[in-house]
Amino acid sequence: MKSKAVMLLILLTWTAHSANAQTRKVYFTKPKITGVSEQQLVPNGYFESENARPEQTGKTDTLRILALRVSFKPDTISETTGNGTFQLVKNDSIIIDPPPHNRAYFQAQLVSLAHYYRSVSKGKLILTGDVYPYGQNDSYRLPHEMAYYNPNTTEAELDQRLSELLKDALTAAGAAGPIPANNYDVILIFHAGVGQDVSLDFDPSPRDIPSAFLNFDHLKKTIGKNDANFQGIPFEGINVKEALILPETEVQSTDVQIGLLGTMALMMGHQLGLPSLYDVKTGRSGIGKWGLMDQGSGNYSGLIPAQPCAWSKVFMGWEKPVELPPGTRVRVAASRAVSAPYIYKIPINSHEYFLIENRIHDFNGDGMAI
Repeated sequence: MKSKAVMLLILLTWTAHSANAQTRKVYFTKPKITGVSEQQLVPNGYFESENARPEQTGKTDTLRILALRVSFKPDTISETTGNGTFQLVKNDSIIIDPPPHNRAYFQAQLVSLAHYYRSVSKGKLILTGDVYPYGQNDSYRLPHEMAYYNPNTTEAELDQRLSELLKDALTAAGAAGPIPANNYDVILIFHAGVGQDVSLDFDPSPRDIPSAFLNFDHLKKTIGKNDANFQGIPFEGINVKEALILPETEVQSTDVQIGLLGTMALMMGHQLGLPSLYDVKTGRSGIGKWGLMDQGSGNYSGLIPAQPCAWSKVFMGWEKPVELPPGTRVRVAASRAVSAPYIYKIPINSHEYFLIENRIHDFNGDGMAI
């Protein structure tokens, strides 16, 4: 119980500090999503489909992540945060995801992401990963300044430049030395700077780069120019068909600090095949803070993102709901319970249903709630 109390105290302390330091509103802006993954790295299926993935009993999927650190030509413009290079000097005023943002920092970010998905899948999805280049403070230098990759003009131009960022990153990494790309399932680009994912009431850096999941159709349109023979971006013996783009941090100022884990978990959800559960055109919320694939990625300032919603867990084959006939009374176990069923399906007609899940805050799953 003591460890739980310490965790809660830390969160409350930081929240109070943030509230006292400023009164500006913080907005989680929609990331750049080009659709869900078409690679089926982890087989899944629609809830009512005959091809829906059955619940995985005693089985795990393992995905290997190749993370590439890239920096930009140094700049002095005011429309982006920083100067295009990684923050490598310690800063005691930054509490969440503090620098130095070196290789060890990004390796720790991958470990956090792995812990999250191992927890929400109850051990049925294992993520591992390596960060390149191996030098603690090294990165692959891109040929342009950061602002080039977000012209802040049209959606079509942004689509093109994000794809160019990926291609430039792969080109720079490949030129620096051999990488066993065939050993990995997921390509992730960590770029220097802050993501255009969190905005204040006034955005001082509109040309920061939004986090993105780029799928094959997007790359075929932007890099392949809709060539029917396009197979992906060549890289170290493979053709890259999809990739994630993430910043080094979401902390834009010392008085508004957001963790990177929430954004990473959201982007990884799209890589797994989970759809957005908000309006991707307007950004309007669908299921709100109760699910990862909507605003839940920003819960507790991005430090403790929401679990995927009940539908998402069933979709991924991580859980199988128990159907309840009319008039049934049950006690719904906490969502972290390890044995009792905790997702129930209540049909309301031939093609619609409710899913019920109990979201008690039980951080370590021992049955004791806070």
